[in-house]
Amino acid sequence: AEVIHQLATLLKAGLTLSEGLALLAEQHPSKQWQALLQSLAHDLEQGIAFSNALLPWSEVFPPLYQAMIRTGELTGKLDECCFELARQQKAQRQLTDKVKSALRYPIIILAMAIMVVVAMLHFVLPE
Repeated sequence: AEVIHQLATLLKAGLTLSEGLALLAEQHPSKQWQALLQSLAHDLEQGIAFSNALLPWSEVFPPLYQAMIRTGELTGKLDECCFELARQQKAQRQLTDKVKSALRYPIIILAMAIMVVVAMLHFVLPE
């Protein structure tokens, strides 16, 4: 989400897509992301559409990303589509965190109940 949001900000500031990707590649701390972003920038310089350049990276950019990027390319509102993708990914991450948080307490209670039952079966019932 962070990379997409940064890309949207750069596009809104007036940079071209390949310039934005190259700039993000230079500044990203992860070597893997640097290579990925440089590869995408290179594909764009070769004339490949951004949505098509994302196809080999489907494990990083799921089909929803590809569809939203294609929509942004067709409508000329790529920056808005990138902002929307970042917003949606952030909301999805927040929902996942809430679900994990909500499940934490019942799992702890269940684990404690299992330990009590095991302790009773092991120590109390054999007598």
